[in-house]
Amino acid sequence: MRLNKLIILKNNTLVREVPFKDGLNLIINKRTSGKDSGNSVGKSTLSRVLDYLFMSSGHDIYHDAEFGKDIPEIVSLINDNV
Repeated sequence: MRLNKLIILKNNTLVREVPFKDGLNLIINKRTSGKDSGNSVGKSTLSRVLDYLFMSSGHDIYHDAEFGKDIPEIVSLINDNV
């Protein structure tokens, strides 16, 4: 199996399109300034969605294991666009 791209829509509007290339694909944050932390840009959520596509339960897409609670923005995105 090969993934060509992941398309994320919200209310039928394109939010993000993530193309995949042959070989290893890394999910990183491109810094725009020296002060950017790279936090809260969706790297972990994207990796969880990919895990779900390969048959995980999906719970970890919206649940933050580190803090033991659901991520409200992700829960809302899923519930409002199903």
